[in-house]
Amino acid sequence: MKFVTVQELEGEKLEEQESHVLLRDPIKSLRKVSNEYQKYFEKIKLWMVNSTATGGGVAELLPRNINILRQLGIKCEWGVLQVENPEFFNITKRLHKSLQGFAEKKEESEFSDADRVTFEEVIKINAPTLLDQVQENDVVIIHDPQPLPLILALREKFGDKIICVWRFHIQFDDKDESSKAAWEFLRKYFEKFDLCVFSTKEYVPAELKEKSVVIPPGISSLGEKNIDLSLRAATQILVRAGICSTEGGDEQVEAPFEHQAKRFCPDGQWRVPADTHLGLLSHPVITQISRWDPLKGWPMLLKAFQKMKESAVEKSDEKEEEDRRRQIRASKLVLGGPDPSAVKDDPEGARVLEELKNLFLALPEELQNDVAIINFPMDSVAENALMVNATQRASSVIVQNSLKEGFGLTVSEAMWKTLPVVVSGYCPGLCAQVRDGIEGRHVLGPAHGPYDETKYFDELVKILSELIGDEQLRLKMGIAAQKRIQEVFLTYNPLSVWIAAVGKLVEKRENTAAHS
Repeated sequence: MKFVTVQELEGEKLEEQESHVLLRDPIKSLRKVSNEYQKYFEKIKLWMVNSTATGGGVAELLPRNINILRQLGIKCEWGVLQVENPEFFNITKRLHKSLQGFAEKKEESEFSDADRVTFEEVIKINAPTLLDQVQENDVVIIHDPQPLPLILALREKFGDKIICVWRFHIQFDDKDESSKAAWEFLRKYFEKFDLCVFSTKEYVPAELKEKSVVIPPGISSLGEKNIDLSLRAATQILVRAGICSTEGGDEQVEAPFEHQAKRFCPDGQWRVPADTHLGLLSHPVITQISRWDPLKGWPMLLKAFQKMKESAVEKSDEKEEEDRRRQIRASKLVLGGPDPSAVKDDPEGARVLEELKNLFLALPEELQNDVAIINFPMDSVAENALMVNATQRASSVIVQNSLKEGFGLTVSEAMWKTLPVVVSGYCPGLCAQVRDGIEGRHVLGPAHGPYDETKYFDELVKILSELIGDEQLRLKMGIAAQKRIQEVFLTYNPLSVWIAAVGKLVEKRENTAAHS
């Protein structure tokens, strides 16, 4: 295990953040809760443990959460698994998909004794480093299934003299047989935790209801990925990243980023997007930015965009309808994600991206010009975040077309930027953020019956057409979206719940010890 050094982030001191009107009340509430439970954190330390320091929502959440906790006087450290056996992540990826009810083959959700040996052996290698640092009465928070077996070593050494919390970030479908198989595989671990944390109430299994709490993730509004950008600043970032070119060959004001974004081109090569005439700043843009994961619905979104464009080819004699069709004809699609080689705990990323590239190559030439598959480099976390920020701000509509999704931070990030978001109505975590018809749209959902791919596809095409063709509706939803994030999903809100939940556990343990 490797402990990550979390640096104090520039511009993210709570005192500075409180000067922002939209942040003042959430920070005030956070301070109130922190002061209430402060005495329970004075002699303990929190330990966050996950599987990777880069790529994915957990790795993005932890540094800023830890920074804020430290500013509140709560000691906190972050440990990341060190994994040399690639089979470990193949097993955890199967667990991930099975828990969401999305195992593609029956054997994917069949976990053998050999799988358990591999799963536990990797953790046994990592455990001593953590055990050497953790002290009695500390709190260990384990994120997702990958580090779960650490609980065995923690209980063996400390028994009930430490508090252990499992934070489960992904969508769980307890009605699916593959989900049940994965759940049983993990049972010997999660039963030993004092508290389990889920993103929405729909994901809480009945058997864990009594020792669970619902805490949705929250975003930092001042980090590079979400900080407010002027038109000039956003344009400069897009130029420095190689996503857009300077107008008329003007000299670039600021130096290019060392690592440039790359766009997949019709000749099968990756090139700097600015050299391919993307036209991001002068067209309506539909964007999805996420991991290259099979559950993110990439192929369907690409096909829906093609169908939408084909529906507007013919011109209309009616002015209002022709204006709408013109917007659709001019629209672009951006499909963006991290370089798969940089996301160590997701072995399927390269395969999913390859499938998407093949679908792109099969498109008509004129449509290929309107679709940009972009790899955002992960060499610099700050530069990557700025690229995503500016790309989202250059968009008209954000889509998170996930078939399964624990929560989806990209949704909150887009909403904060006053953008309407289209999400699957079958993902409770996404629907918890976006209310249908208010901050964006749900593509069908349980009220429309079980998931039907054909009906879902047709509805997705319809919704994209409506939003791209109606700028006033997009503006209205975007304003509502930012207000929604301010009230519920800024990082201060869930951190308040975290502090109270952990504080109550420590209080309960102290009371029990005092009366024993």
